[in-house]
Amino acid sequence: MSRVIVTRSRALKENKQPDSTADVLMKLLPAETTAAYLTIVGATRDIINPGTVNWVIGAGVVLMILTPVYMWFAGKVRNFLHLAATMVGFGVWAMGIGWPLQQRFRYEAWQIGIVLVLYSVVLVIVAAAVGGKEGTS
Repeated sequence: MSRVIVTRSRALKENKQPDSTADVLMKLLPAETTAAYLTIVGATRDIINPGTVNWVIGAGVVLMILTPVYMWFAGKVRNFLHLAATMVGFGVWAMGIGWPLQQRFRYEAWQIGIVLVLYSVVLVIVAAAVGGKEGTS
């Protein structure tokens, strides 16, 4: 599956099927950056000290910044809204993982669950509102 989001207008022009909401959401977070973060978290989860927590959070921030860069170069995504959504989405997703962010910022799992649901709904609304415009690749 290409990382290019096929909107209704693009689908009509290119004689393709438009992407479903699930397809769009799958294209927003590259597996490579999420796998890298999960590997770092998994490898350090049993080492609980402030230094380790800071390093893991720092690595998460770097990966969050690299996610849209990766999408630009590897995924050939040129829509800045899509790139911003990948960056914010990575941050929200990383908060949903829990450790070390939950340890540092003291939030409950149900709170980030609400944030994830709201982010998903808002993202779909925004994507639908601008989906017909050119440059949604």
